[in-house]
Amino acid sequence: MPLPVRLGFDPTRDREQDGDDRDDEDRERRVLLRKRWVPAATVRKAVQSAAGLCRRFEKWPERAPLARHLELLGALLREGLEWPEDHPLTTEIQARLETGARGLEAMDLTWEDLHLVLRELFAEIGRERLGGQGAGVQILDATEARGRTFDHLFLIGLNGGMFPRTVREDPLLGDPIRRLLSRHGFGVLPDLPAKREGAEEERYLFAQLLSAAPAITLSWQQVDDDNGARTVSPLVERLRWSSASPFAADVPLVRPPHAPGPAAGPGNPEAPPKGLTRAPRPLLERAVEVALDGDRDALEPILALGLADLPEGRETAAARRRILDEMDPPARRTGLGPYLGMVGSTLGDDDPRRNETLFVTTLEAMCGCPWQTLLTRLLRIEPLPDPLETLPAISSLLVGNVVHRAAQAVVERRLGRSSEKVPPRGRLALPVSWPGDEALEEILLEAAAETLRDSGIGLPGFDRVVAMAVRPYLDELGRFDWPDGARVSVLGVEVRDHLELGGGQPPRRLAFRADRVDGPGESPLYTDYKTGRRSISGSEDVEKLRRKVLTEVGAGLRLQVPAYVLAGGGSGRYLFLHPEVKGARSIAIDKAERQTLAAFRRAVDVALTAWREGAFPPRVVEADRDHEPRRCDWCEVAQACVRGDSGARRRLRDWAAAVPADAPAGPAAAALEVWRLPLEETDR
Repeated sequence: MPLPVRLGFDPTRDREQDGDDRDDEDRERRVLLRKRWVPAATVRKAVQSAAGLCRRFEKWPERAPLARHLELLGALLREGLEWPEDHPLTTEIQARLETGARGLEAMDLTWEDLHLVLRELFAEIGRERLGGQGAGVQILDATEARGRTFDHLFLIGLNGGMFPRTVREDPLLGDPIRRLLSRHGFGVLPDLPAKREGAEEERYLFAQLLSAAPAITLSWQQVDDDNGARTVSPLVERLRWSSASPFAADVPLVRPPHAPGPAAGPGNPEAPPKGLTRAPRPLLERAVEVALDGDRDALEPILALGLADLPEGRETAAARRRILDEMDPPARRTGLGPYLGMVGSTLGDDDPRRNETLFVTTLEAMCGCPWQTLLTRLLRIEPLPDPLETLPAISSLLVGNVVHRAAQAVVERRLGRSSEKVPPRGRLALPVSWPGDEALEEILLEAAAETLRDSGIGLPGFDRVVAMAVRPYLDELGRFDWPDGARVSVLGVEVRDHLELGGGQPPRRLAFRADRVDGPGESPLYTDYKTGRRSISGSEDVEKLRRKVLTEVGAGLRLQVPAYVLAGGGSGRYLFLHPEVKGARSIAIDKAERQTLAAFRRAVDVALTAWREGAFPPRVVEADRDHEPRRCDWCEVAQACVRGDSGARRRLRDWAAAVPADAPAGPAAAALEVWRLPLEETDR
């Protein structure tokens, strides 16, 4: 089996925001999305081909007869680049080489001389003339069209500043000086023209073009790319409104889109002024014209006409009209549509929301921002890569991955076997001691190297830098759980388990993964490592930390440990490993914490209801104040969100105020419940 080589993906995304939670669903989802695998044989072949090309150029003589150069060039195309000999482009290149080099084969040429020869020979290769051999359509600029005749001439871009071009005097050599220098008697520069004469040249060129065809169409832009008004060329204005113009009666002019029509006369209300005739417009231009006018009722039948070839063209046009009204409402709305998260309940058996098993991290994400959960967990949208991110960095995500991998290796090395990633019920706990400095350093280097390799980062020596950055976290773990050489009875690491939710409707099972489970098996202690810096906010004492955790559990942001307690029958704890933690480093929860467990059940019920009903409102504004949550600052899919849209924020507030507190069960009530969860400004 060839060794896979991974190319072109974002580093280290198999963990949650602060690099703490690793669930099967997250890992498999991110592996499928992030990893791009290319067989090693393909990469080796590409490397060998590149090396072969380099060897060919190294052996290429710097100076040789032209015949030798052409022989090497042909071998390069056939053998080095593997161009097929029967390809039309190969045949044309060979023909040009034979024709252009005839009689010059013995001439010695350097690399620079060969470049000039090939540049001349291949200047027109592969280029096809528009219109064949002179007939058909030709695309020319105004100067190229001068002196030619056409059946029908289209002059486009007739806006002020483009045609005629803006003529300005030379600030260093003005027109008066130019006239003096160009006088024949003065005799210094007789061919030096005055800049202002360019305006007369433009008018003369315009008159030439108007006489070059019996049918001429003039076109100009009414607005620019930023929807700003653009002026019409003064040459066109003179034709449009001057009755004395010799072209007024002969040249039909088409009024540009969105241009105001002429005043209606008593004799014929539809008649345009003299010199301006109306012409039918292509369907696309007519649609653009109506869209610029803002007439949505007139736009829909035009779209239906354009989609008439489709079996459901009229329905598609109506759907596009509804999408337009949803994205840009013509009037103030209070309800939420699909682009604000209301996507409807489950559709069929292949809907991922019908899975019986749901991971606890998905519910945490659902409580944090339902819209982000819809994009990343259901629609599988990936964030756009940063083109400026060329060098790897030691992010909190990378640190969390290495810490978890190293902590797992510490236990598994002492156990002498790989941990069985199954529930710990009925298993025997084995004593584990903390490794020495040298062994710990080896574990860290190995964990850093494996994590970087999985992330596609191959910078030499970077694993040692990462290991040095992660070492303080492991030291804190050793001092807290293995003080003074103590031994810890461990049931397993990276243990999978689940919590039966009941209720008779899927999902009925809440799955999770515990970082470590200590014995005995009758009352296990589940541990969830926290490495993020933001996790330690407000953790100076146990009571303050307990209140903070209770608030976050009620908001649905910390559901891991309560799930441990309800599923395993023992207790669970959050263990904060950041070196800057002062005071309380751990907070434990057991079945006696009735208030915390009740808050957990409430948050899970709210999140599950919104999940089933298809209610995923974007949390771009706080429920109790007009303020954007801080989590929006580091959202990886912010480009697919209405963040920053004041109209969407106002619509969310109006919707929340319009839904009554006793609203019947349904998508609207579910969306309001999850949106009103007591989301505090906390960092996970």
